[in-house]
Amino acid sequence: MHGKTLNSAPLISLTNGIEVRKIIGVYRFREKDKVKFLRIKKKYENRYPDMIITENPSMMIDEFRREVASRNLILDEEDLPNLKDIISITGTSLDIRDLAKSIKEYVEKTASLFNNA
Repeated sequence: MHGKTLNSAPLISLTNGIEVRKIIGVYRFREKDKVKFLRIKKKYENRYPDMIITENPSMMIDEFRREVASRNLILDEEDLPNLKDIISITGTSLDIRDLAKSIKEYVEKTASLFNNA
């Protein structure tokens, strides 16, 4: 998918439950991506003062993405391409409950097509 080996492994924690993390080879957060992300992170932390994201490179993208999803935030249009590029390079975790919900919705919609035929 990204021209490198794609691996996945489950992460289990009390706070986040079971998540699946995609790992593409060996990755280090590139400095230019970190600078872009920290600018975006600061912008939204200023906009939402109770939103505090760690600066730990291995956790901050997941925390930011989780905060955006849980608060149902609309991100500024100019931030989307940078975030998309950073996430496609670094990867992110996927909550297995979100994955299960998406699969369930897909199966229900597909089944309704056959039921209406």
